[in-house]
Amino acid sequence: MEERRIIDCHTHILPGIDDGSENIEMTKKLLELEMNNGVTDIVFTPHFYASRNSIGSFLDKREKSLEKVLGIVNETGFTPENFYVGAEVYYFEGMSKAEELSKLCISGTDYLLIEMPFAGWTKKNIDEIESIIEDRNLNVIIAHIERFYKFQKNKEFFEKLLELELMIQLNGEVFLEGFLAKRWADKFISDKANIILGSDCHNLTTRKPNLADARSKIGKKHGQVVLDKIDENSKKILGL
Repeated sequence: MEERRIIDCHTHILPGIDDGSENIEMTKKLLELEMNNGVTDIVFTPHFYASRNSIGSFLDKREKSLEKVLGIVNETGFTPENFYVGAEVYYFEGMSKAEELSKLCISGTDYLLIEMPFAGWTKKNIDEIESIIEDRNLNVIIAHIERFYKFQKNKEFFEKLLELELMIQLNGEVFLEGFLAKRWADKFISDKANIILGSDCHNLTTRKPNLADARSKIGKKHGQVVLDKIDENSKKILGL
């Protein structure tokens, strides 16, 4: 039987690069928690803000941070082959025309994780994402889509985004919160949905790895077939 791959598709585990892990010691503990959650593969997705960094300088910082992790990988139970690097790219105007945009995709893929604005979306926002898909031929993943719904007084553009050919990432915590949050997330779940999971872990306390509990909740509510689809989607992204 093929080994089940449980992939955390959204993390802030790389040390000292964003508001996630502060240092390599915290990174080691986060990786230990990921291992305890049954995670087999991790996508490192540090924040990228075009207003703060050029793509080139961001990639340099990311590489140095990754080197620190690879230096202690033998102490973690993971191997370098279990690690993938990308970015959580905060939406910026004109991003579809940014020459080096594809360099922010998850390593070895054409999948780009995008964090949308925490505000009401406009036609321009949706057109920008559509242009990334159609004109740049990149596959878009919308990060933690559940966090944006409350900002959309006009739900039209939220629905239009969902009509695009893209992947939806949900944070594990949404399945562990109150009734309304879980009910909202449940409407996205089916055995045909383009959904992946991420812990979006940042630290060891308030935002720690949580995929074991999240997957347990999903399995009990929706069945193994849905978990299989989530895993299939995640493997597809990484080419596994």
